[in-house]
Amino acid sequence: MNNCDNVCILLGSPDVNGNTAAMCKNAAVFLNNMKIKYQIYNLYEEEIDYVLLEISKYDAVIIATPIHSFYCSDMVKELMDLAFEDEEFFENSLNENGEKIRCGIMVSHGYDEEYATEPFETGFSRWCEHVGFDYYGKLSVRDTGDKERFCGAENLKKTEKFICGICGINERKDNDENAYISGKDFYLTDADNDKKTFERLFNMYMYELSAYADWMGECMTDDALFIPDRLSEYYEMDEKKPYIVKYKNKTAGLVVFLFPDKKKEPAEADFYIEEIFILRRYRKNHIAAEIIKELWKKNKGICAVCALKKNEISVRFWENIIKKSGYEYTVKEDDEVFFYEIKVE
Repeated sequence: MNNCDNVCILLGSPDVNGNTAAMCKNAAVFLNNMKIKYQIYNLYEEEIDYVLLEISKYDAVIIATPIHSFYCSDMVKELMDLAFEDEEFFENSLNENGEKIRCGIMVSHGYDEEYATEPFETGFSRWCEHVGFDYYGKLSVRDTGDKERFCGAENLKKTEKFICGICGINERKDNDENAYISGKDFYLTDADNDKKTFERLFNMYMYELSAYADWMGECMTDDALFIPDRLSEYYEMDEKKPYIVKYKNKTAGLVVFLFPDKKKEPAEADFYIEEIFILRRYRKNHIAAEIIKELWKKNKGICAVCALKKNEISVRFWENIIKKSGYEYTVKEDDEVFFYEIKVE
């Protein structure tokens, strides 16, 4: 699947402040983070025939609709019917590069997912086949009446995965799932999708650490970058998992995990928390502690972390987290660093 450069989102709900509109806004945030051009069309404000003409300008089309009576909204159905009946539309169903347009749906619903969405998804996939679109799949989010939960971290993670998939970029490998975690208000997004933001965060992190380790300050380049070689390691080594931390859909920090190949390096710990950095404005929300707890829920074995001795806040943080966990652990040290190995069970 080739990457796409531009995406259009068709909002098929009359409520611009409702959950379906919120799904569109969240999708737009991820597209913007990934530097993909996008346009949102409100089907209740635009002429449907105009929207159909515009579609051919895009590589991918996302149709967002609430599910009512097991099917889409009236304006989405009108768009589908008009395209279905218009023979000229089939001639324009390829994008400007002569490729099939990818198409997916974002649906909000009240019932359980399969029960609520199966009738519409079946009809929509057949419609895509008829008009010449390449059907990708769906993003399905259940509306339980809890607005905060609807836009919570778990559903934002699903939105990011859907956007990555339909755009054909950096789809997560199965072996990344051990590192990909989320909590009530936070989630992780792949650093590969927004390297500039990750690099800015990393530079702030290294600047903060340089107060406790002189050698870090000495590693700053003339253009004020700290240890740029380490960044390339994060992107190139399969064992390293760099993420941007999001808190309520806002950039809040970074984290880097390492999962060594135990067949090649049996003496290594099972996994490492190499770096964790939360911006000051978010530290009162205890995001770092939640990330660690969720990681330990998902992964068992020896977890290794380290803290600079001069960074007393970091040392207290780790000792507090480890002791509260109740796990067995060992501590080693050299002149500058404490090394912790925690037996996560």
